[in-house]
Amino acid sequence: MGKDEQVISMKHTGDSYFDDPSFRRMLENYEDEMAQNRPIFMDIDELADIADYYNLIGEYEKAMQATEISI
Repeated sequence: MGKDEQVISMKHTGDSYFDDPSFRRMLENYEDEMAQNRPIFMDIDELADIADYYNLIGEYEKAMQATEISI
């Protein structure tokens, strides 16, 4: 996944947390690591937030993937 695809996946949700720049940076880091097939080393709460974000925007497969990484 290139930078253009990341921008597309980062949809504005109307939710102040998910639209916050700090969450966006965390999501971008996660997506970069996934695109490069690197191990994900993130806090379980961060992964849960990422899964919630993907669920909110209808990216259910990505939400499930983030959930599976967290366990």
